[in-house]
Amino acid sequence: MRKVLLLLVSAVFISLSAFGQAPYILYEDFEDGGIQAAWNAVNGATFAIVDNPDRNGNVTSKVASVTNSASDFNFMLVNTGSRINLTEYNQMRIKVWSPVAGVQFLFKIEGPGPDIERFVPITTANQWVEYTIDFSNGAGITDLNTFLISFNPFNGPGDGNTYYFDFIAASKPNSRTWETFESGTAALPWAGINGSYNGVVDNPDVSAGNMSAKVASYTNIAPSDFCFALANTGAAFSLAEYNQFKFKAWSPIAPTRVLFKIEGGGQAVEKFIDITVANQWVEYTADLSGGAAYTGLTTFLISFNPFVAGGDNNTYYFDDIVAVRAERTYENFESPSGITWNAGNGAYNGPVANPDPASEYYNATATVGSYTNNPGSDFNFVIGELSAPIDLSTHNQFRVSIWSPTASKVLFKLEGNGQAVEATKNIVFDSIWVEYIFDFSSAVGLTNMNKILIAVTPFEPGNGDTWYFDNVYAVPKANCSNASPDPKIIDDFDCNRNAAYGVGLATLALVNNPNPTPVNSSPKVGRFTDRPGAFNPLLIAYDDVLDLSTNNYISIKLWAPRPGDILFKLEGGASPAAEVRVPVTALNTWVEYGVDFSAQAGTSHKAIVLFFNAFDNTDQGGVYFIDDIKRTPLPIPPPLEQFENGSFNGANLDWQPFNGDQAIHGTFARIANPDATGVNTTANVGRYQKGASPFSTLTAFLPNGLDLSSAPQLDLDVWAPAGAANVTMQLVSASQGNKERTVAIPNTGQWVKLSFEYSDFADINDYEEVRLLFDNGVASSAIYYFDNLAQNVSTVDPCAGTVPDLTILDDYECQRNITYGAGANRLEVVTNPALQVANASLKVGKYTDPANEPWVALVFDNQAPIDLSTFNQFNIQVYAAQTGPMLVKLEGGTSPAREVWTEVNVTNAWTNYVVDFSPFAGENHRKVAVFFNGGVGQPTEDIWYIDNVKWNRAPFRGCVATFDQPEYIVDNWRYFANGSLENTVFEAVANPNPSGINTSQNVGVFVEATDGEIFAGMYADLPAPVALPVNNKKIRVKVLMDQAALVVFKLERGRDGAQNTGDVPMNPTTADNNYTTPGQWQELTFDYSFLPDNTLHDRMTIIMNFRDVPTTVKTYYFDDITIGDNNCPGANFIFEPVVEQLRIMPNPANDRLTVQNAEGMEHFVIHNAYGQVVKRVPNNGQYNFNIDLAGLANGMYVLTGYNAQGQLTANAKFIKQ
Repeated sequence: MRKVLLLLVSAVFISLSAFGQAPYILYEDFEDGGIQAAWNAVNGATFAIVDNPDRNGNVTSKVASVTNSASDFNFMLVNTGSRINLTEYNQMRIKVWSPVAGVQFLFKIEGPGPDIERFVPITTANQWVEYTIDFSNGAGITDLNTFLISFNPFNGPGDGNTYYFDFIAASKPNSRTWETFESGTAALPWAGINGSYNGVVDNPDVSAGNMSAKVASYTNIAPSDFCFALANTGAAFSLAEYNQFKFKAWSPIAPTRVLFKIEGGGQAVEKFIDITVANQWVEYTADLSGGAAYTGLTTFLISFNPFVAGGDNNTYYFDDIVAVRAERTYENFESPSGITWNAGNGAYNGPVANPDPASEYYNATATVGSYTNNPGSDFNFVIGELSAPIDLSTHNQFRVSIWSPTASKVLFKLEGNGQAVEATKNIVFDSIWVEYIFDFSSAVGLTNMNKILIAVTPFEPGNGDTWYFDNVYAVPKANCSNASPDPKIIDDFDCNRNAAYGVGLATLALVNNPNPTPVNSSPKVGRFTDRPGAFNPLLIAYDDVLDLSTNNYISIKLWAPRPGDILFKLEGGASPAAEVRVPVTALNTWVEYGVDFSAQAGTSHKAIVLFFNAFDNTDQGGVYFIDDIKRTPLPIPPPLEQFENGSFNGANLDWQPFNGDQAIHGTFARIANPDATGVNTTANVGRYQKGASPFSTLTAFLPNGLDLSSAPQLDLDVWAPAGAANVTMQLVSASQGNKERTVAIPNTGQWVKLSFEYSDFADINDYEEVRLLFDNGVASSAIYYFDNLAQNVSTVDPCAGTVPDLTILDDYECQRNITYGAGANRLEVVTNPALQVANASLKVGKYTDPANEPWVALVFDNQAPIDLSTFNQFNIQVYAAQTGPMLVKLEGGTSPAREVWTEVNVTNAWTNYVVDFSPFAGENHRKVAVFFNGGVGQPTEDIWYIDNVKWNRAPFRGCVATFDQPEYIVDNWRYFANGSLENTVFEAVANPNPSGINTSQNVGVFVEATDGEIFAGMYADLPAPVALPVNNKKIRVKVLMDQAALVVFKLERGRDGAQNTGDVPMNPTTADNNYTTPGQWQELTFDYSFLPDNTLHDRMTIIMNFRDVPTTVKTYYFDDITIGDNNCPGANFIFEPVVEQLRIMPNPANDRLTVQNAEGMEHFVIHNAYGQVVKRVPNNGQYNFNIDLAGLANGMYVLTGYNAQGQLTANAKFIKQ
């Protein structure tokens, strides 16, 4: 026997709207064969749980058996242990099998106080019949807890018969009757306005249209053009659920109209209905779903022939005002629907027993539709034909329950007479009943459709699956025309209802707000009935992985009846579940709770789960009210400074000149806002006047520290005088030192908001001080005003200032430097589906490879010949659920196409694939085409995630590093073991001694501290590995020092387990490895012949004064790191601007640079001072060629020109200013 309380719902994902409620509350189904809440037989009756004697009409295995004794009142009794609430679920259902007809059974609900009972006639013998018993008049009884059932009671001596019963459940009524007039008096106090309400009268036309004996009568009185009957209900009611009003009307004239209106509480909803037939009863329906959100309605209004000039003196009649639930059932397989269902390609199995009627699922009806797919067809469908066209004018939200053995798709279509509308939904979870919703409100103009088509796994390879469908019905679309969709709202229980609920749906209902407060004044909220036990979830599911990169704060408004913890949990994806407990802080009032899940950005979760009073095994359940479930960015912390009501003379922070020195660092005061206009109209601001130092600094300690994790941007309002240029902000960390940002002042003489972006330092957690420097480095006594220092989410473009690196084709974040050709329409930027060490990018590319198309490609179009002279290793990271061949092809130029095949052989892990195109350097190709599953026409679409598509260098086999040739500049050297200078940024400087063996213009510098280790050095991770030749495993480095020293050069990070070189030399007497010429350049050779052949290393390390720590800071220089007997290109790579090879003007240039001898140059490449490619420009044959420099930062650049063969033929240096 299922636990006697509530319908439990497993992982079923159903969108709960104003019309979608749990179908019933199950109290008993006897399926477990054991009694958890004991039934007691009284007066000699025999009770047992037995095998179902008749599976026709009731497919369950176990039922209850009752054998009457000789007593005239045999009955069964069970105390549920909990309140039986008849407020809403008051239509009791029970299945009965009786051996006799013409008798009755008693169904009674009782408790310590009043009880309620019904005698029900048994109309059919020897078969299962489901009876529905109306207990709505027991809605006000609050202490019911016991069921009593008696068969053939009070009918003489007991009959000794055996009866069976099963499936005791409670549903909501399908309608609410407001008025019938059958008792001879009205249920409501009707009055006539401008006309005469004649009261309840005999029906003047008892006919098939209305067999009632009594009806209401109303007479219009001319000349009023608006005569109406009015009735106040005495209490406010809602149209959230019962908003389809049916009423009967008899009019002596036609055509005319009747107005049906409900109003109250400042709200009103009405419907004008055409009367086309006179002198007979007609039932009309007024769709008032537009008032579904109204909660204060109190009054009915009915007006016949309204707003017709002159009015009339006719008498009209009305009757049977009934509000029905806002749904139109087309098929439920429980009663005849009039629909004829037929198979398309597969087999329609007809109505069958529900294969999964267990009460924890959404659909526990006895009978459902069944269909078996034909494995030889890719389009299997069932189609049902109706006897009349489908009316979409109001009921256009279609719902259908589907049970599929596999995760796939369901197609739902309406068609007929040349018209059709369809939609497809994903079937995310298999082998459970799920209700799907299809919005056809846009098709209200299609009035001739009379067929319903349903297909599971449409247009996919055929299979022999058997799937089931049930409960096809339609409801009106909620009236939210004035509401703006907000994707951040998961469910506000009003108009933004975006949740797909799973577990917990059965105990979630849409209700009026029981306690409006300033925290939550919404008219509608959710009521969640928490079942006994520690973990009763409310689950919200998503089809795709939750994007937590920005909207990662999950909040809910909660009205809690008891103390305990709320558990917020993320789960359902590839990542481990993440959960946070939050204590309830107040009872019986609305409180908003929220959890920061920003740490889950980039992870894979598909569900949000909420637990109320989690972890409490003694919890007896209870009713919680919930509202405004949202997923938003993290809340912004309160402002750091506003100068209004702070504790430091009105300021929040204690602002002081640095070191308290006003003469050097200026003065501060809090004053009235001198210009309360524009972006800052607050009353008070800070005033700062610089001191004698150009670096005048204003500082304030942060008593509560500063957490930048959720809001890494600091905004500051500034009013600066004429000539002011910028503001520098420094955040001082106890462990990490100063973190500085400088922002330009766009306008002076007015308030402007400046934003200082600190995302790069958001993980620092010990900020203790903020400093402001106005026009840092400029000596003046200027006065500045500032205000409203506050944290914010990043509004500054995260890619602002990013220098394009054209060796990177696309990283799907800030380096997006390629134009896509074919396949662009199948590529989108998405959240990384699997954040892994191999690829921690938040954004990646998602490419959909179409089915049955073996030769479609994703094309990267360079729009100019691709220079493969150095960067010729095509790299692409791939993540996919499948393996397959991958063809990478060079094409689109004057040279023959070049193809290289590789194999994607790793699934569900980011893997880097490299294609070597170095053999084709010097050829002319403009495009790279990537064929995923090349040559394979797979039967379904495949998804390939890609990232970090770029050109890498070929392994270093000659020159590794020099500081004149941009292609060989290595600028990412990092110090280690260098004491106080360990954080020094590496620099390339002018050659201090351009003579002898090294006349290069620029060289690398090594600065050694006095407090470092004897092995202080630097390392650089290379863009390509070092490959030593088999017969000459040596590295040569040019060195310039002011003393003799032992220099060590190491190769590290060997690939595929290759050994590192270690400290070479270890023997200080090896002459080649000792620097012996102070003040002169000397080339040192490091011999690695002990390494195995063909090893690759990605890091080089240099220690320039091994085994010695200097007593003064030392500066050393190095240059031209080469392999074997090779040499680096000479220093003559960079030409002066007016050399005869490339003539450029102007120089320096602003936004445009003109090349005056561009003939023969097919394209130009611009490198920055670090050797990075920042722009490629094709030349269409012009001799005088203009190059747009917009977007380039100020600085020095090298312009190189290439011919049609991709060969470098000319170059020049220029300055952008």
